[in-house]
Amino acid sequence: MIVIDLLLFFLLILSLGYVLFSTYCTWFFFRTGEGKKQDISQRFPPVSVIKPLKGVDEGGFENFMSFCQQDYPHYEIIFAVSEKDDQVFLLLKRLKERFPQREIRWVIIEDNKGPNYKVGNLAGAVERARYDILVMSDSDMRVKPDY
Repeated sequence: MIVIDLLLFFLLILSLGYVLFSTYCTWFFFRTGEGKKQDISQRFPPVSVIKPLKGVDEGGFENFMSFCQQDYPHYEIIFAVSEKDDQVFLLLKRLKERFPQREIRWVIIEDNKGPNYKVGNLAGAVERARYDILVMSDSDMRVKPDY
């Protein structure tokens, strides 16, 4: 009988220790001291958004605008095009005029080495991206500001 009482007492102490330890870990995880706040550049590192283009899609300007209206601190948008005389340049110039505060640029991939224009454009744009984190999206994609 004493052995069972000691075993139950030991298990009770062990359970109490676990509760105290998990409470401490939870408090430590969620505390918000000045020393623990991350810099916004650490929480949201800059990204390069890459969009391969060929021609003008229906609703293309609105699709491009949605990427310019992101609620994100620092990013660039790179449009990659294979042909110098592509009609999409008119939209890109209009976009840059409408959003002068955004890092918007385009690159012409004359020596497209990909198995198709999209892959070749992506490969060429990746080489010119300023940031390590890459986001790739098609030209027909439209996103909300919290994307």
